[in-house]
Amino acid sequence: MEVMSSSCKCPQVKISLEEQRELKLIEESCELVNKQWTVSYPWKKDPAQLPDNHVQVQKKLESTEARLIKNPEIAKAYDEQMKDMEKRGFSRKLTDKESADWKGPVHYVSHHAVLRPDKKSTPVLIVFNSSATFKGHCLNDFWYKGPDLLNSLFGVIMRFRENAVAVCADIEKVCHMVAIPLIDQHVHRFLWRDLELECKPDTYVKAVLTFGDRPSPTMAIVALNKTAELMKDSKPKAAKSIQNNAYMDDICDSKSKRRRSQRAHNRCRSSA
Repeated sequence: MEVMSSSCKCPQVKISLEEQRELKLIEESCELVNKQWTVSYPWKKDPAQLPDNHVQVQKKLESTEARLIKNPEIAKAYDEQMKDMEKRGFSRKLTDKESADWKGPVHYVSHHAVLRPDKKSTPVLIVFNSSATFKGHCLNDFWYKGPDLLNSLFGVIMRFRENAVAVCADIEKVCHMVAIPLIDQHVHRFLWRDLELECKPDTYVKAVLTFGDRPSPTMAIVALNKTAELMKDSKPKAAKSIQNNAYMDDICDSKSKRRRSQRAHNRCRSSA
């Protein structure tokens, strides 16, 4: 229940030694550049082993386009989101020269639409699939996952009831607020051609964390906590609230969401 004696001096250890090493790897790569955190993916395997899966992703693009054009409204929303990602700097189009000059590892990530009719702001979500396998290799298998740094949902709910007035806020597109270095961008290449099927697809890279990657939740929370740490002297209450009371539901996978929600629900019923 996150309740302990005020006199207890024992450190709270919630993660294993292996997870501590993975966390250290992520934290040490975290760098503040132009008021934005840049975090490197924690590589477990040499990214040079990744195959160039352009052929596979091209076929997946054609499959995605075939489904989209059946519903013009969804297709338009999907294309608008692609343009919005580029406009915000979350992705960028590669020039032919940049593609030819790049000598590092290259890997492509396919994408598809997930419909969310209950969400008025984003009824269509673009999902990038880092779990696809090509020639026995899967991008997600090349990274350490990192520890689960999400605050206890039960603890957040209990503290939400502490005082007479409760305030909540939203961090918009939290994963997209964290930049990634060039080598990680080129293993997050993707194809798009604005649904102009007669044209050759353009090559883009993701310039920020990708929702759905194994380590992206840990990487996003590390960046968030480092932001709070920077402001702890000038904004101590805000920094403490971010570190202790932030709960980023969107970065959990569906199974984790169900498990956490059920645990919190059971604990709340028990405490009642």
